[in-house]
Amino acid sequence: MLSDNSIIREKLLKKNRVTSKVALFLLVLLFLFVLLGSRVFILVKSGELGVIWSFFSGVKKDVILSEGINLVSPLNEVFIYDIRFKSVDKTYTFQTNEGLDITLQVNIRTRPDIRALPELHQSVGENYFEIIVVPQIEAVVRRVVGKYSIEEIYRSSKGFNENLTVASIEAIESRYVLIDRVLIKSISIPDSVKKAIESKLALEQESQSYRFKLEIAAKEAQRQIIEAQGVNDSQKIIGQSLSNELLRWHGIVATKDLSKSPNAKTVIYGAGRDGLPLIMNDKQ
Repeated sequence: MLSDNSIIREKLLKKNRVTSKVALFLLVLLFLFVLLGSRVFILVKSGELGVIWSFFSGVKKDVILSEGINLVSPLNEVFIYDIRFKSVDKTYTFQTNEGLDITLQVNIRTRPDIRALPELHQSVGENYFEIIVVPQIEAVVRRVVGKYSIEEIYRSSKGFNENLTVASIEAIESRYVLIDRVLIKSISIPDSVKKAIESKLALEQESQSYRFKLEIAAKEAQRQIIEAQGVNDSQKIIGQSLSNELLRWHGIVATKDLSKSPNAKTVIYGAGRDGLPLIMNDKQ
């Protein structure tokens, strides 16, 4: 029979073995957590979305990881995309339809289409800006510049910019990327061409000012002619409507009004020309 000390010793050994197994199990779990934690718990920051590549089925087109902590299989791989607008300046030098060089500094503002983020990742990848946006915008700028003359671009930069933006959107909209704007920040042309355009613009402004003055003078002359014609017509109408009887009637009415005046006067009826009353001031 075992002594009491032997029994106690054996129980302690069993307890230590159990404790060791538990500690080993916890260590294994901790190791797995450290090793796989970054693959199982995926943090998606603000302004980002995640695309999942499955070990068994490839890119999951029906799943997009949103902001926050996401739990995924350690066999999967997650690709994080910044979905904020990205603004980049590019400088291009191309020839106009006249064969003259023009340099444009263009600001490109774009972002991935979040509705088609898995398709973008599958067809292009994370370097979509360098692979799609940059060469496509370059091709669009070259094509649009080739349709204009330097003078047209210089004089109508707003319209040219609008056409450039529309053409860029049409060229990239099917590539899972959204173009917010293509803004021309500066236009550089040869100094000699610039001076010639500015001189032409100055002459056109002077010509427009001169034509405006001529139009004003012509309108004023027309106004005076119309006014003179109106006066002439009015005099003819009045002259045709006057008669001796009408003049006598107005003379009598005027005489009656004067007779009511407190000033002293002498009125001789029928003494005036054409039988009209003759009015004399008594003070004379």
